[in-house]
Amino acid sequence: MAYDPIQKLLAIGTKTGGLRILGRPGVNVHSRHTFAADPPGPGPGGTTATTEQGNGQGNSSSTNGPAVLFIQFVVNEGLVITATSDDTLHLWSLKQKRPEIIHSLKFTKERISRMLLPFVSKWLYVGTEKGNVHIVNVDTFHLSAYVIHWNKAIGVTRSTHPGAVVHLSDCPTDSSKLLVGFENGLLSLWDLRTKTVDSHFTGSDGLRSACWLSDGKQFVSSYADGSLTTWSIKNSSRSLPGSTVFPHAKIKTDGKLEPCKSILKVEWMSCSSGEPYLVFSGGLPQDRPGRSPCLTVINGRNTTVLEMEHNVVDFITLTDAPWASEFQDPHSIIVLLQNDLIIVDLLTPGFPCLENPYPMDLHTSRITCIEYFVSAPSDLIPALYSVGGVSNKRTGFSERGWPITGGKEGTLVPPYCEVLVTGHEDGTIKFWDTSSVTLQVLYKMKITKNFEKWKSKSSTDSGSAGDIEPFAVTHVALCSESKMLAVAITSNNVILCKFRKVETTGDLNVIEVPGVCDSPDIGSSFQSDFDLVKKQNGKSQLEENHCKQAGFLRPKTGPVRKTPGYQAEVITLPTSSVDGENRRALTSLAINIAYGLLAYGHERGLVVIDFIQRTVLLNMTTSELYSSIDPYNRLPRSPKRTNELSGDEKCRSPTFDYAPSRQTGQGNTDSYASSVIKRAETIRRSRSQDKFDSALLRSRSSSISSLDGPGLEAITSITFADTCARKQDPSINSTVWVGTAQGSVLAVVINFPAPGEPRLTHPLMVSPSGTIFRLKGSIHSVAFLDASGSLVPPPWESWKDDGKSRTPTRNPGISQSSPSQSQDFSNGDSTYCVLVSEKQARVLALPSHTCISRATFCSIEQGFVIRSDIVPFKDGCAIAAFASTGRIVVHSLPLLRPLLDVEFLPLGDLRFQTSRTSVIDPIVSIWAQQMIVNEDTEQIARTFRFGDQGHGVFLCSPSEIEKFTLSSELTSNLPEMLCDLYSQREMPEPPKEGFLKGLFGGGVRNLDREELFGEASGKPYRGVARHVGPSANIDALNSRATGIAAEVAKTRQNLLERGDKLGLLEEKTEMMRSEAEAFGNAAHQLMVKYRDRKWYQL
Repeated sequence: MAYDPIQKLLAIGTKTGGLRILGRPGVNVHSRHTFAADPPGPGPGGTTATTEQGNGQGNSSSTNGPAVLFIQFVVNEGLVITATSDDTLHLWSLKQKRPEIIHSLKFTKERISRMLLPFVSKWLYVGTEKGNVHIVNVDTFHLSAYVIHWNKAIGVTRSTHPGAVVHLSDCPTDSSKLLVGFENGLLSLWDLRTKTVDSHFTGSDGLRSACWLSDGKQFVSSYADGSLTTWSIKNSSRSLPGSTVFPHAKIKTDGKLEPCKSILKVEWMSCSSGEPYLVFSGGLPQDRPGRSPCLTVINGRNTTVLEMEHNVVDFITLTDAPWASEFQDPHSIIVLLQNDLIIVDLLTPGFPCLENPYPMDLHTSRITCIEYFVSAPSDLIPALYSVGGVSNKRTGFSERGWPITGGKEGTLVPPYCEVLVTGHEDGTIKFWDTSSVTLQVLYKMKITKNFEKWKSKSSTDSGSAGDIEPFAVTHVALCSESKMLAVAITSNNVILCKFRKVETTGDLNVIEVPGVCDSPDIGSSFQSDFDLVKKQNGKSQLEENHCKQAGFLRPKTGPVRKTPGYQAEVITLPTSSVDGENRRALTSLAINIAYGLLAYGHERGLVVIDFIQRTVLLNMTTSELYSSIDPYNRLPRSPKRTNELSGDEKCRSPTFDYAPSRQTGQGNTDSYASSVIKRAETIRRSRSQDKFDSALLRSRSSSISSLDGPGLEAITSITFADTCARKQDPSINSTVWVGTAQGSVLAVVINFPAPGEPRLTHPLMVSPSGTIFRLKGSIHSVAFLDASGSLVPPPWESWKDDGKSRTPTRNPGISQSSPSQSQDFSNGDSTYCVLVSEKQARVLALPSHTCISRATFCSIEQGFVIRSDIVPFKDGCAIAAFASTGRIVVHSLPLLRPLLDVEFLPLGDLRFQTSRTSVIDPIVSIWAQQMIVNEDTEQIARTFRFGDQGHGVFLCSPSEIEKFTLSSELTSNLPEMLCDLYSQREMPEPPKEGFLKGLFGGGVRNLDREELFGEASGKPYRGVARHVGPSANIDALNSRATGIAAEVAKTRQNLLERGDKLGLLEEKTEMMRSEAEAFGNAAHQLMVKYRDRKWYQL
């Protein structure tokens, strides 16, 4: 963790390679490191990543990178230096919308153990595990020839290796003095000018940290034995012995100090108005179990121990003085915990915490499912925020403002509302606002408050299904218009919640749901026997006994206080399971407020509940839903009974009527309930073969799914719709469309009372329509389009407050959800039915059942679709699918034309969600095939969602959610939505020295580091470090360009020299010509002079 005191920015590194920059509320940026061999690139698969973890904007794939070990800000320069676990230094630039790595330097012969960048310096000190200190130029990221070797730093009197460098700091008043701390407890004060050691300070073994006081005459060091040692420095070459204290150790009866834990970090901050602050983490006694991690603040004689909920990773004391030589006057402490970030207010008595505006509690409990709503009603977010501010309001926080105020928010906000719902393992449900590039919590609720205190099963049942967290949320269904919420948990309870803005008190309505069985001769008998047991004190005796034996959750009885927000109205109670399995996994969930129905599917069949009349409307196995059109030849697997049943105990034919058919005496109730439970236990032992058949059935191979005689068939998709249910029948019916794990789609008709008849008392009729469609693979979703290709939403009703309540009189035939339903079907098909499975998609015209188009997502060799959704875009609808090959595939509707097929995310990066160490079979992966077991892909599918407008979210790590988009419109507007991190700010002036300090040499002495570490120091050692990533390419291009420029310059010089020589030759030639002409003229004149003379005149 690092802090820029001028830009007011905080940087946090993670063990998965993430780099998170925090500023003012709303300024929240997330980036990620990649390994040195792989230069960082854009978002995953050509899509645009916009948010990670609710953290903020991101720009990299969710693939885990090397852990971030150290972070340093280049203060007020918009630069961040990080050191990662692969011994690489990275220089990040924060001056653009997305942080980018501009230099990377990898150490090849030594491992990085510490680094330090002094204030207003461009030379970075890097300590290694070999005990050496290297110096790196921040501007060029080149090593300096100046190296502090460990053998020179420890002096000639010591011969043993001191260990790794664990501390580096320069003296606040003399920048030429560097304090180097080694792992064995030795500290050396190194003089950078003279390249010698001024002083040695020997403490106990296991040095952890050290910190100077602002006067530059003292420093304190912490050790692994829980001790703190204060050292004083004088002008002479010798130093006074340090004074050691154990702040949390007490003297035992034998006179010895009790052993303490390590003090990981210490900071010593001076104050202009009193005693300095001494802040450190750890140091508690080892023999005191149950003690929470703590942060200790000592100010004079006052010692305050602040207990933390999680382990302390790092802390930084905030001051308004960036110069280390002036009084610090700390006002806050930023504490980074393992699962949280807090700021302690030092100016308020009691040291309270400031309320954190960032979403840091996303992974307080493991995320088990996700729901994502884009283009939500405009009143949903204000409603959730209003109740969230009341229910989640916490007291005891400081009233001071949040001190991290750097950066500037984006200028563009999307016109639509986005809501993310996360379900957690401890039964918590959280609502988040994801409309922008940041994640803000709106409201959270806990399911556990509606049940009695859970008592886990005994240790004899360890390893069974009972070991699963019973409150873990597996499915969430939210009707955003009516604000009704349905939640399914691992104990097979479904909780229906209604949204209210006021607190209420009332009873919880419990609806018992009996178990079902594939075999008619056993299922009917058990259900009928269950109905024979009369209720006593509002709860059946069979339910009471079975809850005790099977470990089911028990809802609270009597009036229950319900806080504002989502309040539980109906809770389903799975009273029994015929085959004896108490944890029959729920596989799908749907709710429709217009119908007043709640439906959920499990591994054996379908349950439909009328929550208005508080009755079970339908409870059938999948084979019963098929009725006479069952495509499989199912053989009953009922166990053989040792004793022939007699009379009323004989099996009867299946029935859909759950009313009691006979009466029994009160005295026989207990014995009869016990006999029914005993029979269920017998069935449990005899049906172990069904589990194997079920696992085999759920294999992803289409050849396996087509085997005859399947044992179980789970319900994987449920859709409510007003549409045509039967072939060639244009009449509109209220229907529920059910998809199964074997690729079947069934339509079930719901008959509502006629208009004007009371909905509350008139019974509903449910019957299969006989319509069935078959696809390859498990069904993912069913949707309907109107004649124009627009998505037809299910019937809905707007939310109304209890003050305006009414008696429900819903007539499903009158639609308010889609104009297509009012069209005349007698002229032909006007509705499209879209069926999507893990292998293919098909579009049918209703009511003629004509196939309009079909498409295959993946072949058997290429994998299967893990998650698919029908996504409305601006110009139409499409099917977006995420395949096991790591690709995202998009097809248009209704013609199913391929629009997009890109690499997105390797499935191996999501292995943290699986129950196995590796998702991909290593042998099969050799042949480029990825075969993944069904249970693992189901968990991945629960945390991967496509939303409207082409947006999507998925759980990219245990603590991060990443948001991406397929929309080019959002991609073009993204720069205006992203925040700015860097802004131009003036550097504060250094503190002025007093006259006496300057006169007697007690002031601050500056160091010309450029002279010491620059080119004058010589050439650096080769092979110690090398440039990697983009900077390596830049250096290669620079060197290549330099070579070309040198050759060009040399050629030009040769040309110039040749030109000079040619010029000299021309001059000499001209001179010779002139001389020849002069000689010719002289000869001619001499010839004319003597031509006319006689011989005697010579």
